[in-house]
Amino acid sequence: MPATRSPFFSLCLSCAISSRPPPPAPAYTPTHLTTHVLTPFFPRTPAGVRHPPMVLHIYHAAVGEKEFQFSTNIDKRTQETYEVDVNKAIEEVSCTILEQLTGEEALCCTCKTVPATRLIHHTMLFTEVFPPRVEDLPQPVCNSANCEAVAKSSYLMDMEDATAAQGMPSPNGCFHCHKGAPGAETTTVPLQRCSRCKVAKYCCATCQKADWKVHKQVCTPSGR
Repeated sequence: MPATRSPFFSLCLSCAISSRPPPPAPAYTPTHLTTHVLTPFFPRTPAGVRHPPMVLHIYHAAVGEKEFQFSTNIDKRTQETYEVDVNKAIEEVSCTILEQLTGEEALCCTCKTVPATRLIHHTMLFTEVFPPRVEDLPQPVCNSANCEAVAKSSYLMDMEDATAAQGMPSPNGCFHCHKGAPGAETTTVPLQRCSRCKVAKYCCATCQKADWKVHKQVCTPSGR
């Protein structure tokens, strides 16, 4: 049974910018979807514009019905300095967030049968609001490597749907090797959709085949 995907992703983006056997692997149909995007959450600074090194940000995280918020200083001069400071903030609060989860929210988001032992963090920077915000969508997972992989795949699917619904460029590249994603060594590459769900994207049939073990757990037929 495919893992349940959360509807919170589209809500987050809207607020921030205003036991059956697995099916056979779907055919790799070429739609030649090419990605030429920068991350919509970390825009490039225009030439000649200077920002103060450290800027106060609101860090907001949501897990199910629980929300966590605090302020933190982040060096936003470059993507690298931003990531360093956000990772520091995550290290400081990750255990606290996990400890405060209760009930179903404290279970692994993939298998939903055992308590989560860690969080997978997914952060997005929104600079067009004041004060600027870091939105984090942590996923509680257990020690299973498969549960972690499925959770990450589910996040990519949710983000793909949410950005499309908002008319925003996708931040995702190939779902397996990540070519075509902002920050990847190769940011311009033809990407082709999974013919079954019409959401997951791959740069080649080899990547699609390699990812199928995980993707089949979140892949559902497209209604389109």
